[in-house]
Amino acid sequence: MKTGKELTQERLRSLLGYNPETGEFTWLVRRGNRQAGKIAGHPNRNADGKVYIRIRIDGKKYLAHRLVWLYTNGAWPKNQIDHIDHDSTNNRLINLREVTNAENHKNQKIPKNNRSGVMGVCFCNKSQKWRALIRANGKNIHLGYFELKDDAVMARRNADVKYDFHPNHGS
Repeated sequence: MKTGKELTQERLRSLLGYNPETGEFTWLVRRGNRQAGKIAGHPNRNADGKVYIRIRIDGKKYLAHRLVWLYTNGAWPKNQIDHIDHDSTNNRLINLREVTNAENHKNQKIPKNNRSGVMGVCFCNKSQKWRALIRANGKNIHLGYFELKDDAVMARRNADVKYDFHPNHGS
């Protein structure tokens, strides 16, 4: 995937229109078989299985959420772009924020293999108790073992606030 450093906001705006309320780009000019007014881009799955919208401009593929940043801010993002609602195809401006890798990890979807339904909470068969943990500042932090699941959940929620995790983390 190209980083797109050579594409400018001026060039992008001459080819595409962007609707911040729908998150969609549309072609402003006819280019090959692409007609003016047609929605630009196609969903593509990356190596991790996530689906992103990619748009081909001047023979190069770009991630639409990064193009949104260039289009609206006049510069390429220096870091990652987080989809706040975890929908990697939702490129509405209100759903995007520039974040560091560490910040992006503080807004993750709950893993599919999570059995407790709560990020950072699991049942420990050995102790027959609920365990709460969090990874923050590059360290795994054990929050405790609890008789009740609700207590483990509360410990994790408190840690989310303490370590400044996004409210959508784990949803």
